[in-house]
Amino acid sequence: MIARLVGLLKEIVIAKEFGLSAELDTYFLAILIPMYAVVSLTNPLGPTFIPVYNRLEIKGKEEAQVLFSKILGYVFYGSVALALIYWILIPFLSIVLNVDATNESLFRSISLLFVPIVVVQSISNYLLPFLENRKLFIFTSMGTVLSSLGVLVFIYLFSSILSIAAGMLASALLFLFIQIVALLMKGNVRLIFSFKLDRVETGLKKQYSWLLLASATMGSTLVVDQYMASFFGVSSVSGLNYGYKLAGIVCGLGSISLATVALPVFSKLIAQGNKDKVQSLVRSVLSLIAFLSIPLVVVIYLYSDEIISLIFERGAFKAVEVDFVSELLKFYILQFPFYVGGVVLSRLMSTLGKNDQVFVISFVALILNVMLNIGFTKWIGISGIALSTSVVYLFTFIALFFTSGNALQKDFA
Repeated sequence: MIARLVGLLKEIVIAKEFGLSAELDTYFLAILIPMYAVVSLTNPLGPTFIPVYNRLEIKGKEEAQVLFSKILGYVFYGSVALALIYWILIPFLSIVLNVDATNESLFRSISLLFVPIVVVQSISNYLLPFLENRKLFIFTSMGTVLSSLGVLVFIYLFSSILSIAAGMLASALLFLFIQIVALLMKGNVRLIFSFKLDRVETGLKKQYSWLLLASATMGSTLVVDQYMASFFGVSSVSGLNYGYKLAGIVCGLGSISLATVALPVFSKLIAQGNKDKVQSLVRSVLSLIAFLSIPLVVVIYLYSDEIISLIFERGAFKAVEVDFVSELLKFYILQFPFYVGGVVLSRLMSTLGKNDQVFVISFVALILNVMLNIGFTKWIGISGIALSTSVVYLFTFIALFFTSGNALQKDFA
């Protein structure tokens, strides 16, 4: 809750300072590819390796330590390679992402600040599930809090678009340092890796590969959405981001906590062969999500104008921009119950080792997103991108619900 509130404060300050502008459009386009790459690379790490790590730790801590060190080496080398590729591609990305010619210099400056963030954030995202696995759940929100505070401090000191990226880099470095200290003190692992890449078991590579494809495919919907928004004129990308992020803050209130707890709980129950408890837990969680989220969706949909005005209408953020963002929020918030439910079910599928099926669902969702974007934008303009996103999450939830049910029945038959 604190992380989301601090994150909201950050968005309020950014809106007050920069409103909806071409410069802010440029910032969002500049961070789009590096953040997409980092999330795609690191999101599958916890769901893939934590269940295996827990099983190995039961047998002996040394085997678990070997796995931890192996994957740390791959994450380090992979993130460095990714950062170098991104650095080389920066001049071309400004063209591909339809960046306005007057803001190309700003785009490149922001992008250069994100080159080290790719490495730092990747390592940090790998360490986070191991801290959560030790029930140090405070770290789940600490990264978001530090990132938001870092941006706020740098905006206060320098008051420029570049200060947002600089604040993110400084806070990412600080969070990684805190994680390393906590792991050494409480994590029961040694923070070492071999400079020689050791072989990883085929089964683990296969599961990670499937989940990486699923993560990259599902995450690409945001890339597609923002790319298409860039053709709707100045302020379209930043407006879409405000609507998306505000809905994301609401969705994150439930999804982060549930996803954090769900992975270790599901992995332990499945390791024990307790199918009935797993099914009961899934039903209870999904019922709770529906009970809490549906009334909230109705309230936000009906009062989106008032909500956006109350939160953002000050400084550079004008009344006309309130109407634009509130319309986007109306359609984005419809995803809430399906997004949170889908996060829980995807964790269950990963624990069951069904990441190939998650990828298939994500791939179909990507195709559906592109088709709906095209169709809905012809109908209701840029708001169609927001509506398309919610419909895609509805599809994903339904697909995960039935496939996870079938997987449970087959694995425990």
